Amino acid sequence: MTAALELSSNQVTHFYSTSKNTAEMLRMMDLLVERYRDRRRIYLSWDAASWHISKKLRQRIDEHNAVAAIDNRPLVETAPLPASAQFLNVIESVFSGMARAIIHNSNYPSLDGAKAAIDRYFADRNLQFQR
Repeated sequence: MTAALELSSNQVTHFYSTSKNTAEMLRMMDLLVERYRDRRRIYLSWDAASWHISKKLRQRIDEHNAVAAIDNRPLVETAPLPASAQFLNVIESVFSGMARAIIHNSNYPSLDGAKAAIDRYFADRNLQFQR
């Protein structure tokens, strides 16, 4: 799963991924740019994993930012976390809570059943914070 946490409203955006790579980060960036199209700027903050700091990702961000104002889309900036400071990545606590509530001691009959439970968890969580 690839996920992002919008800090001011505490909303989680997520989708399922078969691997952790730059292509999935680009997919998330595009999703967030569309979802938060009304914002002037969005910040992507993450650890130093290779897919978070790749040249391809940096190039795509630069290309996006070059036309963002013309396309009426937010600028994208990165705010990398220091090395060995994953505890500063707020979404890790969201993942931990989801794992305790949904995955630990579970016995889903299928992968689709587990995904449905995760989707419900995030939908309920998002709704709770919207209220």
